[in-house]
Amino acid sequence: MNDIVSIIVPVYNVEKYLEKCIYSILNQSYKNIEIILVDDGSTDDSGKICDHFSNVDHRISVIHKKNGGLSDARNAALDIAKGTYVTFVDSDDYIKVDYVQYLYTLLKKYDADISICEFDYMDESGKRINHPLANNKEMEFNQKKALKKLLGQKLYTNSSSGKLFKMEYFADIRYPFGKLYEDTLTIYKLFLKAKKISFGARPLYCYIYHEQSISKSGFSPKQMECIYNTEIMISDVLKKYPMLKTDCKCRLLDPCVGMLKKISKEEQPIEYKIIIDKIYSVRIEVLFSTQATLKRRIWAAMTFLGEKNFVKLMKKW
Repeated sequence: MNDIVSIIVPVYNVEKYLEKCIYSILNQSYKNIEIILVDDGSTDDSGKICDHFSNVDHRISVIHKKNGGLSDARNAALDIAKGTYVTFVDSDDYIKVDYVQYLYTLLKKYDADISICEFDYMDESGKRINHPLANNKEMEFNQKKALKKLLGQKLYTNSSSGKLFKMEYFADIRYPFGKLYEDTLTIYKLFLKAKKISFGARPLYCYIYHEQSISKSGFSPKQMECIYNTEIMISDVLKKYPMLKTDCKCRLLDPCVGMLKKISKEEQPIEYKIIIDKIYSVRIEVLFSTQATLKRRIWAAMTFLGEKNFVKLMKKW
């Protein structure tokens, strides 16, 4: 019999999207799955929807808990999960019918510890807004190469979704409670345990962009965790792989630019200066790095137009 795959779905006030998500999991071609729905204190009908589906299919179990955030919900499910492998699906997204089968096959075919597929990024109308490779190409990486790709954020990202992990790797790893951008503090730790990672260029995870998402919200000081979490990741990676220093500097540029687009020099002068100083500290190495993506090198080059011009251009990017 095939291994059990645990599918963990944190749920919070997503009654509009939840049924589509659950149906996409129930319809998986890979049948030996357990589905853990974690109702994280929803105030709409999400909890009732979870209970309904648990009566429909014996593979579904439901946890109802006080609201604690995404990390806390995932951790609650990890504490009871019985699978040999685990994958995470956000409750407002959905997966294509062979998502689990494909990731499982990739993992077994290459004797890997983590397998990864591509994403389809869509707006709420169902229109695709990215351009995935979608060419069926498969790749395998050792730990160092996989971390280099993770830092590059081009082939795959820090997202927990779109990946299949060995459950045993979570024996001493949990998501950080109360943190934003929790994946940044977690996924690299799993990569540091893995000897081999496999990737397949089929877009089988469907990520839906919503207007209320963190990425589209206004600035708050807590969002600086995006930068600080990245620095923690970089520090840990460099302890084992100091030769990835340039890759790490290139990676730091991403959250700094992301926050710069949201921030106001007049309203958040302290955070603004922190961000500008960090960007300027890495710009030369990024600009002249053959490893940096073209986008990152353009960002670095734009800083030499002067701070005011650079910030103005980035806010329009």
